[in-house]
Order: sequence, then structure tokens, then C-alpha cells
Amino acid sequence: MKSKSWFLVVSISLLALLLVVGGITYLVDPYFHYRAPMQGLSYKVENASYINDGISRNFDYNAMITGPSMTSGFKTAEADALFEKDFVRITYLGEGFYRIGKNVRRALESNDKLDLIIWSIDPIWYVTDVEWEGYDTYPDYMLNDNVWDDVNYLLNGQVFVKDTIPEIIRTMEGIPAEDLDMCAHTEAGNKEVALSRYQRSEKQNKQVTEEETKALQEALQRNIEGNIISVVKENPDVTFYFFIPPLSILWWDDLNQISKATLLRRIDLEQRVIEMLLPYENVKLFSFEDNTDIVCNLDLYSDTIHYSEEVNSYMLKEMKCGHHLLTQENYTEYLDNIRAFYSKYNYDQLFLNTD
Repeated sequence: MKSKSWFLVVSISLLALLLVVGGITYLVDPYFHYRAPMQGLSYKVENASYINDGISRNFDYNAMITGPSMTSGFKTAEADALFEKDFVRITYLGEGFYRIGKNVRRALESNDKLDLIIWSIDPIWYVTDVEWEGYDTYPDYMLNDNVWDDVNYLLNGQVFVKDTIPEIIRTMEGIPAEDLDMCAHTEAGNKEVALSRYQRSEKQNKQVTEEETKALQEALQRNIEGNIISVVKENPDVTFYFFIPPLSILWWDDLNQISKATLLRRIDLEQRVIEMLLPYENVKLFSFEDNTDIVCNLDLYSDTIHYSEEVNSYMLKEMKCGHHLLTQENYTEYLDNIRAFYSKYNYDQLFLNTD
């Protein structure tokens, strides 16, 4: 009888402990799974994989900035002022178009006020499988509408110890909540740092083949149609500001080291993306690859592709003013210009006197 009483006491105590842990995590909700941030709580925002879905479903906004890591330097306050909207920024580190497109759809399903999306379409992700993902595993219990598997969140020891409790302690200490714009924060640009993080390959002079090119074009078609064009078609009342970001001259050097033909084929693939997007009335397409003052200024970059926040600010202002807008009338001239510049550029000069 005593053993049964002991077991019952232990079971009730354990259940009570789980209810307390789950209840506290539910109230604090460090990943915004149930609600937007509560006033007065000191949130520490640092894990985009876990908070992005909550932001897209639970925040009050009518405009969004999204894309891979090249969007991490955008400031929503600046976008709010420029476009006279209420923005959120949802950045996906190391992801291609599949995960980003899924989140855009989910945001549009959750928020009927969302009518403007600024979306980075980085050239490095043009040619991937239509369902390519950047990571092996995901917190799927955070990304679906199944309430039963929320136990993986509410009773997650790591969440409780590393997020819920620290946020309570931060609140008690009077530490302000972190600005959501700091999540996935970008580094400052520095030429020496950018060069040190780039390992230049040997010149290959690789030949491009018709078979390989065809396979790349088909992969691009599936990727762009499945993850971007389909979203545009499904939401004709939403205005999409797509932009091609200015990856650094080191990224172009890497293509050129493979071969000039490889570099030019990459621009051909970009042409296909442009021609797929331009026919849609709810699309505004911008490219900043022709701003070679930015692309060639390595003091604006922390590596081959990531630029400083001032570049993000510049792009916001340019898009608002309609500068760098590609149209049916000017896109071929734009392509001719970047083909000429990047195929003839003296890349070797980048590596002189760098000791």
C-alpha cells in the first residue's frame, strides 16, 4: 500500500512539474508560437528557424521583407517610414526558395492585410531542386497547426532552460527586449576580412556543355515556377518587390575562375528568371548587380556575398524611388551591360598587395 501511495505521489508531483514547465513556456512563448511578444517581457531574439513562423502568423503587419541571409541588414523601421507600411522582416539563413516560399504562403494565409512583399531572389539559389532545404532537420512542431505535437515545445527542456527562464530573468533585471531587427544581424563590411574569407580557386577554363546547360535550365524552371511564380499567381492583389542583390566582385571572380563561359551562363540563367517574372502585373523586379560601385567596393562586404547594412538601406530607398527597376523595355540593355562588365573585368587586380 505504501509503495502505491509513493508511486501516486511521485506521479502527481511529476505531472504538476510538467504542467508548471509547460504553462510557463506557454505564457512566455519565447518563439512567438502562440502570440506576438507581450509588453514588458524581455525577449532575446536570435534563432530565426524557430521564431520566423510565429512572426509570420501572429504579428500585426501589412508588409514583409523576406529572403536568405542577404536580407538580414534591412531595418523594418526604415522600411515602415519609406513605404508607409508596417513591416516585419523574416530572414532565412542558408535557405533557398523552397522554405521561403512556404513561409510566404503561410503568412498570406494567416494575414489578409499583407499586400506588399519585398523578396530577395539571390542568384546562388536559382539552380536547386524545387524542394531543396538548407538543413537536415527542422522543428516541424513549430511549423504546423497540429496542437498535439506542441508538447515538443512546451515540455522542451532546452527551450525552458535556454530561452524561457533566461527571458524571465532578463525581465526581472529590467533588461529591455531585443529589437527583432537584430535577429540574424549582419556584420560590418571590411575588405581585409572579406578577402581573408575567400579562397581563390585555380583557373579551370571549364567548358560548358549543352547537356549540362539544359539540366540547369530545367532545374531553374522548376525551382522558380514552384516556389516563386506560383505564389505570385495565387496572390494577384499582393505587390511583390523582387530584387537581385549585389553579390561582391569576389563571387563573380569565383565564377570567372571556373571559366568565362560559366560566368556568362550564370547571367543567361538570370535572364531566364527575369523573363519569367516580368510578365506579371503585381511584380516589380529590381537588380543591383549593375551598381558596380557597390559590387567592387569590398569595404562594404564581410565575405563574398554578405554586404553591410548601408547597402540594405540604399536598396530600400532605390526600390521606393523605382530606381534599378527592370522592365520589358530595359532588361536586355541591363543584361548586355553586366555581361560586358563581368566578363571583361580584371579580377587579378583584386589580389595585388594584399599581404
